[in-house]
Amino acid sequence: MPINSLDPKADRTICIAGASGFLGRAAVEKFSRHGYRVIALIRPTSKSIIPGVNSEVKQIRGTIQDWVAAIAAEKPSSVLSFDWSGVERELRNDLVLQESNIDRVSRLAEAAVLAGATNFVSFGSQAEVQPSKHPILESALDDPQSTYGSAKIAARNRIELLLEGTDTRFTWGRIFTIYGPGDTRESLITQLIKSLLQNESFAISEPSKRWSFLEINDFADAIYVLNENPQPSGIINIGNSNYSTIGEVADKIGKVLGLPRNILKSDDKAPESSQLSWIPDTSTLSSLSWAPRVPLDAGLENTVRWWKQLIN
Repeated sequence: MPINSLDPKADRTICIAGASGFLGRAAVEKFSRHGYRVIALIRPTSKSIIPGVNSEVKQIRGTIQDWVAAIAAEKPSSVLSFDWSGVERELRNDLVLQESNIDRVSRLAEAAVLAGATNFVSFGSQAEVQPSKHPILESALDDPQSTYGSAKIAARNRIELLLEGTDTRFTWGRIFTIYGPGDTRESLITQLIKSLLQNESFAISEPSKRWSFLEINDFADAIYVLNENPQPSGIINIGNSNYSTIGEVADKIGKVLGLPRNILKSDDKAPESSQLSWIPDTSTLSSLSWAPRVPLDAGLENTVRWWKQLIN
């Protein structure tokens, strides 16, 4: 059950910023299906349309000023911020763009406090930390891999200061690799599927490299669990601690499409046991009875099916 104030209507209202993106859309669907009145905050230039899951989804398309005004008017119990520009590899070291993200998410955090929200949830990235031979703890030291990673850390630190001493709980979801239907970002899985659908070859340079792959519905479940429980705050890893190798994932996709011969694997330079990767320790989510439920085979099959429909 929601955990906020005495106003039952406020308990069931949530604002989701960046609601038209891959992760934001999944959160909109998850919370609306669980009876929340969702205020979906969308950028003016967004071409995406929020799925009409039910009549309790209200779309507000506008600037950060419009979003702040909406939070003030709606007085939600929770504010979730997925909004972040410059996630693409070629934009990750654009300092001006990344700094604009810090300002935007900070303004959303301030608006959440002023509106009396119980929860403010924003999201970081595995780019905040170094890869490791061992599962990455939520207490891992910051060691960013790019301007993007540094900006995420700066945003987290600023929000912590803004919310310190307030009644608004701050949760920072450190996201590891998410995949699934609806993802058009240039991830490994997306690039591989697109190449094979065009009957092109795809080279895998480190097939034995371990990696965390979490299906989008499992991600949405994790966000819902974090919002519904009053205990967790601070950095929470969101990913799949049951890793797969990149080669295994490639083989599964090749098998689904019937094109295993199009996957070219190079010889690994180092054994699997000595390779560095981003595998999360998900102890906090596990303590809340969350665990990934979508098997990798099923998740990849659904993703391939979605891409086939999109391309055709």
